[in-house]
Amino acid sequence: MGQKKKKENGEPQTTKEILLDKREAIEEDQETHNLNTFEDLLELVGTRGRWNVRIFFICCAHMLGCPFASLSYQFLGATPEHWCHVAPLVQANWTQDQIRSLAIPYWNETGQYEGCQMYDANYALAADLGFERSQNNSEILPRLDTVACEAWEFDSAEDESTVVTEWDLVCDRRPLYSSLQAVTQAGYLLGSLLMGYLCDRWGRRTVAVWSTVLILVVGVAMTTIPVFWVFISLRLLFCIFIMGIYVPTFIISLEVSSPKLRSMAAILFILPWAIGYMILPGIAYVVRSWQRLQAVLISPYVPLLAYYWLLPESPRWLIQQGRFKDALELLSEAAEVNGRTLPPTAEILEAMGTIQKKLAEENKTEDKRDNNFLIRVLRNIVVVITKRELRTRSLAVFFCWFGVSMVYYGTALGATNLGVDIYTYMFLSGLLEIPAYLLLWPSIERLGRQRTLVLLFFICTVSISSVALIMFYFPNAPSGLKIFFSQSGKLCVTAAFHLTWIYTAEMFPTRYRSLAVGEGSCVARMGSICSPYIIDILGEVSAWAPSAVFALISLVASVLALLLPETRNRAMLETGSSEGEASDPRIYTSSESSEA
Repeated sequence: MGQKKKKENGEPQTTKEILLDKREAIEEDQETHNLNTFEDLLELVGTRGRWNVRIFFICCAHMLGCPFASLSYQFLGATPEHWCHVAPLVQANWTQDQIRSLAIPYWNETGQYEGCQMYDANYALAADLGFERSQNNSEILPRLDTVACEAWEFDSAEDESTVVTEWDLVCDRRPLYSSLQAVTQAGYLLGSLLMGYLCDRWGRRTVAVWSTVLILVVGVAMTTIPVFWVFISLRLLFCIFIMGIYVPTFIISLEVSSPKLRSMAAILFILPWAIGYMILPGIAYVVRSWQRLQAVLISPYVPLLAYYWLLPESPRWLIQQGRFKDALELLSEAAEVNGRTLPPTAEILEAMGTIQKKLAEENKTEDKRDNNFLIRVLRNIVVVITKRELRTRSLAVFFCWFGVSMVYYGTALGATNLGVDIYTYMFLSGLLEIPAYLLLWPSIERLGRQRTLVLLFFICTVSISSVALIMFYFPNAPSGLKIFFSQSGKLCVTAAFHLTWIYTAEMFPTRYRSLAVGEGSCVARMGSICSPYIIDILGEVSAWAPSAVFALISLVASVLALLLPETRNRAMLETGSSEGEASDPRIYTSSESSEA
């Protein structure tokens, strides 16, 4: 028997105490050896503590203002009643009613004046004769021929000023108005592709801080430069920089969450979107000038300048870059706030070295292929579809991405086309976002992913088809009826939007998971770019037609969703060898999905 060790007071240890010391030493050794992943380090500092909660709220604070860019174009571009500008009559100080009664055709069927045509008449003579003598004068209006407007007058009683009245975005210039929303979605698309790459290169915090500064610079410029093409270009940049905040903060929020909490974090992250969605119509109702409205809508980004002091860098990214000292300081702060005690510094640094080496080995092959950013983007566009065993599900789920985004923005921005009050409609749309997110989880746990997605698309189809039928057969039906069916479809497509991301991440093998979600997000943006043109251009031809198109797209997506594999309670695929096996700003990027 060996000599027993002495305690600090000089007394020898008992056998039981010696065994306990050995057990503690073994557990400490095992704990050290188990620090092989970043998740192991995260468990040491805590995943549910005050530090994690604080960082999460800091990250998702910007989501409150995201709907202001995505959904504001109907308010910025509200279209008052308009008619041709008849220069001789305006210069002769005729009233609006006098000009319309002489020069503008009136349609008894709609009860409105023509907005794009005027009578081909001698208005210089009418201005000389005056309104009374010009009535029923055959020399002024010899026949009822019409000509297209070259300039327009707007009913100033409806809105103080909008981008439509600023740049005459009506009639043959109407596609330019739709481009305001299309360029918003294009900005998100470009931002999704660019910002994920920059976050990996420069760091999440750096991208978020600089994007916040540039958003404010561009936002102020948009309110002061009176040139349409400059305005629309600045709006494109504005939305790219919004993704420059959205992408890194979403990644950080997931990287400081444990794997078990990441799905919950993804849902809670987007809830401020619904709050901002509901606030937007109230702001727009009060502020009717588009310049002042634009200024108010960028104001939520001013407090985000505090990101320079409050937003930490992702500890995972710091370790990947070999910045162990910075990562150690951040993790030590997190452990202190969470009331945890870290192992000795040497053990933490050794674990960081192991984690960095492991991450480098995993990314070695990808780094060789992805050294050129353009090549990486082009490869990502086609790689999943080229895999025979993944092709069917890829094409099916990509159409679901395309359809769900098109229908989501089609229903969200369709108030004017439906002829209902835009402020009430928008508020209800935002309000219904919350139950759409919260009710999704029990549905996918009980019914599964596939059946839930099919059911959501089908109910959306029925609801929006009802809107089209009501508008076709009963054009004077109460607006509340159209709002009910439209919002029912909106609730379903909102839940389907979120589920599409979750489902895509689960049905693809690890090697292609981030690529699949990245490609899906790009396809979704294409769908949302189409929405404003369908609403504005097709809607002017026939008011019920956009709803019919959205219902058809939703129906096709419902059918194609039947081709997708069920993933409930199945492990995620690690390879793509088995087609039959399978294991959430608004759109997530490939960089985001890889962290999820």
